[in-house]
Amino acid sequence: MKILLFVIKAALQDFKRNKVRTALTSLGILIGVASVVLLSALGVGLRTYIKGQFESLGTNLIIIFPGKVFGDDGSFRNSESTGLGQFFDERDARALKRIKTLGDVAPVFTRTIKASYGSETKIGDIFATTANIFSLRNLTPEAGKVFTPSDVDKRSKVVVIGKKISDKLFNSSRDAIGKNIKIDGQSYRVIGVLASKGGGGLGGPDFDSYIYLPYTAGLSFNPDKQFLYFYIKVDKEENIPAAKKLVEDTMLKRYEDDDFSVVEQKEILNAVTSIFGVLNNYFSHDWGNITNSGRHRYYEYNVCLCCRTYKRNWYSTSNWCY
Repeated sequence: MKILLFVIKAALQDFKRNKVRTALTSLGILIGVASVVLLSALGVGLRTYIKGQFESLGTNLIIIFPGKVFGDDGSFRNSESTGLGQFFDERDARALKRIKTLGDVAPVFTRTIKASYGSETKIGDIFATTANIFSLRNLTPEAGKVFTPSDVDKRSKVVVIGKKISDKLFNSSRDAIGKNIKIDGQSYRVIGVLASKGGGGLGGPDFDSYIYLPYTAGLSFNPDKQFLYFYIKVDKEENIPAAKKLVEDTMLKRYEDDDFSVVEQKEILNAVTSIFGVLNNYFSHDWGNITNSGRHRYYEYNVCLCCRTYKRNWYSTSNWCY
């Protein structure tokens, strides 16, 4: 009991003797703890947000990407040449549609464009695709309607625009319906405005800045009718592994194994969340350095409990001479 009282008394004396150092060390520890807590909370919140974004854009989806998207460890492949210059075409789309166990198949060609109406201009991304993309990605119109398979067959120059495109170019979603907008010099009639889907944070896709049009009406952007990827619907989650195998076997008839990736949403989500795990570990390591640094600084000026001598350069974490 006497030793405990002496330790408390010695600690209080050290606090008085080194007020500035004690305050700065405490502040450093406080900042370190707060940073780790905030980062952990941010990571959990972002994982929940990203999972919600994926679920809102459709469930039980398989996506075919050009090149190899993931490395052997399941993380995003660190290669600038991944998928570079690789495209798919209508022949691939027809082959995938012949797989009877698959649901809808939607080919997609996308690129960044400028959309304008009058004096207003908005940068967005076109989705040149088929009519089933709306059901695949759970997209519903806030105003107007979406285009149909008939529009694809007729090469109708119609578009369905995202909420941010509508807000930038028009007064309201309903005001946009029936108007003609210019996309890289080509005129397209707006037939629908989609309900907001969000996105755009942390450099991610801004779903409300997409412009959907029949791929047959986008020949000025894509004269060879090439596609960057495919969205494929699977009826049940437990059938996804079998469906992926069928898709891979079909694609391997025309391409090498490294030319494409057949990916499910869960794999993308796991790869994204693993990034936050790395960040959490990194900052947790820094927090350990901060606390250890503060700990040693505190003991730089201490009192030996055996001889009660004040030690100026005392770097040990022990309070005893031996």
